Amino acid sequence: KSFASVLEKAGSHCKLILYEGKTHTDLFLQ
Repeated sequence: KSFASVLEKAGSHCKLILYEGKTHTDLFLQ
């Protein structure tokens, strides 16, 4: 359970970085 929790947090953290990066790129392209 603890290991799965860590993976879940890491996954959501990566998604947040990718989302922010995509948003920044989209704003830059506009």
